[in-house]
Amino acid sequence: MIERVRPVLVIADDTMPVIRRTRPGVPEYWVLPGGGVEPCDEPRETALHREIHEEIAGKADIIRLLHTTESDNERLLFYLARVAT
Repeated sequence: MIERVRPVLVIADDTMPVIRRTRPGVPEYWVLPGGGVEPCDEPRETALHREIHEEIAGKADIIRLLHTTESDNERLLFYLARVAT
């Protein structure tokens, strides 16, 4: 099963960054930063820190797990986090 992490990131002014995705042949859509959990990501929050750094070049304080969804082949974990830098 593929696992992915997505932070609900709160910035100091109580805004939240989202990413606009544009791909050929697909209507534009918006997503939260995040991505896949690698086998070496233990605990899962390690993947969250890596994805935050890769996608917004920042660091965040993870507050808590908010929600988990699961389908036949994917588990998606949403975390509440506050941008530190």
